[in-house]
Amino acid sequence: MADSDTSNTTSAMTTTSAADESKVIEAETSSRATQPKPKTGLLWFFITINLLLLIAVAGACGWYYWTKLRVDDGQQQQIQGALTTQQQALATAQSELTDVKNQLNNLAQTQRQTLQTNQQAMTDAQSTIAALTQRIELLQLELTEIGGRRPSDWLLAEADYLVRMAGRKLWLEGDDRSALMMLAAADARLADLADPSLIPIRQLLAEDMQTLRQLNPTSLTSVALAISGLIPQVDNLPIYTHFPEEYKPEPQELSESVGDWRENLSRSWDAFIEKFMRVESTTTPIKPFISEEGQWLARQQLKFALMQAKTAALSAEETLYQQSLQRAMALVVNDFDLETTDVQQFSHALQNLIETPVDKPFPAELRAQRALEDKLDTRINALFGKQEEAL
Repeated sequence: MADSDTSNTTSAMTTTSAADESKVIEAETSSRATQPKPKTGLLWFFITINLLLLIAVAGACGWYYWTKLRVDDGQQQQIQGALTTQQQALATAQSELTDVKNQLNNLAQTQRQTLQTNQQAMTDAQSTIAALTQRIELLQLELTEIGGRRPSDWLLAEADYLVRMAGRKLWLEGDDRSALMMLAAADARLADLADPSLIPIRQLLAEDMQTLRQLNPTSLTSVALAISGLIPQVDNLPIYTHFPEEYKPEPQELSESVGDWRENLSRSWDAFIEKFMRVESTTTPIKPFISEEGQWLARQQLKFALMQAKTAALSAEETLYQQSLQRAMALVVNDFDLETTDVQQFSHALQNLIETPVDKPFPAELRAQRALEDKLDTRINALFGKQEEAL
């Protein structure tokens, strides 16, 4: 009800104001009609000018407005295009971001799966390593208990082999130097073991080496080579031919006395006859001249005696060696010319060989050999006994 009254009041007021305005307009029109009309030529000129100005201003404003509107439309279009591009780029970036997120999620899931797989594999590997470590420790314990002595056993067996070879060199070949070197090598093997229980064996080795050092230092090979060098010289030694001494009567000088003409004549006659014939008398038996067969036999006998002495030297047979050299010396004295330089040097060399002993009393056994054999047998029996118990 209030609203309707208010609307009626408003409409009434509007009607009243319109009536008033119309009355005012009619009054002005009547007043203008009553006033005298002025001159309108100049007025129309100014009005025309103003209209033209207004038209020019309106045209300029319209052109400006139209240009401004056109520029704004272009800028709006550019802005709209840029916005559209940015929106598209934003949409693309969002799409790419979504793809990246999906890829990251897939990668994270793959990494989680890989990590789980790796953790499981690491757990399995740790379990395997622990089992292998335990197995290795058990094997190490077994090696320590069973095979720990094997290097020492090898060195001990090598020392035993060297002592055996030293005995063969000593008794079969008579080579005491090589035997001494082998015993020293066996002692070095035992020293490398650093085992106090082997000290008694090393003491026996030292005694055996000292026994070999006290043997005759003369090299039997050198003696045999010296005799071999004398054998070819036998063919060049001059043999004593045993010619009888030539008779040379004492010269008798002639006397200068006339009374000794008979003695001088007899002496001249004897000297003249001496040139054609000679008569000698001797009381010692005359030895016959040595034939070529005899000379060859004497040389062969000397060579045989020297070769026999060489064989005895290599065998260290002192008695046979001395007998052979003595027989060779007797042959040189009886059958060869001792006044020549060659025979004198030959006999001097024989005398040096006679004065050189070749006997070497080798020990009946090496004391360290039996001790090494017993020690090695004990260790081997102990080792195989432990292995049988382990089985």
